[in-house]
Amino acid sequence: MSEVKAKITDSVSNDTVEITAQQIGESLTNINKCLKVLAERLVEVEKHMNELPTPDKTYYKPEGYEEYMNLAENFTEIYRRLTLVEEKAHPAPSTNHGKRLTALEEQVNGMQD
Repeated sequence: MSEVKAKITDSVSNDTVEITAQQIGESLTNINKCLKVLAERLVEVEKHMNELPTPDKTYYKPEGYEEYMNLAENFTEIYRRLTLVEEKAHPAPSTNHGKRLTALEEQVNGMQD
């Protein structure tokens, strides 16, 4: 035989259930034990979280540098160097290639006539 499990949408019976004071006491004791275990676990989780390194405690020593840098200092240095690279890059030519090509085509066509 299979047991029928109640669903949350099922209507609730209004029948009175007799519970002794001892049963209530045992239930409260069990709930208290669960709360204590959860509290202990929360203390352990908080302790672990406090030990995790934060960006200001994460250090890296780039190749060629004498000092270690935290994450913010590393980003600052990376962007400083990136700006230098961009400044040294050659700009694209500003000539109008379309006009130059058209002029060459006209010259070639003039030679063929």
